[in-house]
Amino acid sequence: MIVSVRRWLSRLVFALLFACLTAAVYEGFRLADSWVRPLDPYAPPRGQALKVFEPHEAPPEGGTIADRLRWFYYNGE
Repeated sequence: MIVSVRRWLSRLVFALLFACLTAAVYEGFRLADSWVRPLDPYAPPRGQALKVFEPHEAPPEGGTIADRLRWFYYNGE
């Protein structure tokens, strides 16, 4: 069996180049993600912005099926 050193060396160079470029693209995506992501998504809004999530009152207990269905469609819970 003849082993070609030149062929194995070119395969090794290709694998190393592929690994380096993959790592570079990964780090680029991490950098872009840290640049785009807000610092604290749960911070209270500033300025004219409003935080629209507020807890709903408790669903009516013991209502009819129609009341419960109306409550479900109204609140989505």
